[in-house]
Amino acid sequence: MRRVVVGSVIFATAMLVSGIWRSTETAGDAALSLEDEQAVRNLIAQYSQAYDDRDIDSWLATFLDDARVQGYRGGQRANESLSNGQRRAGVIKRFAEFEENGVQMRHYSANYLYRLQSDGAIVGTTTFLVTEYRSGEPAPIFRTGVWRDRIVRTAEGLKFVEREIHIDQR
Repeated sequence: MRRVVVGSVIFATAMLVSGIWRSTETAGDAALSLEDEQAVRNLIAQYSQAYDDRDIDSWLATFLDDARVQGYRGGQRANESLSNGQRRAGVIKRFAEFEENGVQMRHYSANYLYRLQSDGAIVGTTTFLVTEYRSGEPAPIFRTGVWRDRIVRTAEGLKFVEREIHIDQR
């Protein structure tokens, strides 16, 4: 047990020093209203549920068309998309692989920490866990990580303008 605790402390310290865990608070930030907090959770739920359901249009609707999305694995940047066109092409390929292999994903999220910035954007983090299973098999944990978001208000509601996906596993 002691090794796990010491290892966790070393890991957390390394993440803080490397800048992977950055504070989302800056001067002028304010707490979200309950309404905004629920709207953020709904946006994240739509993102997760649409991906799990392979509903490409609903998933893409969570982003501004020119939103910047970066993926990181083990602290190293692994990929980037700068438009919904790029995201659509990538997710079509990914969903075809899921279909071919009989894979179903399930996203779970927790530990929502979001703040309202003085420019009106909402910034913060959410911890996530994803399971991947094939029909008739147990659903092992596939990946864990943190989403770091910058969200803006639009006429259609909240949308991601920036999203960093920090996956713990390499």
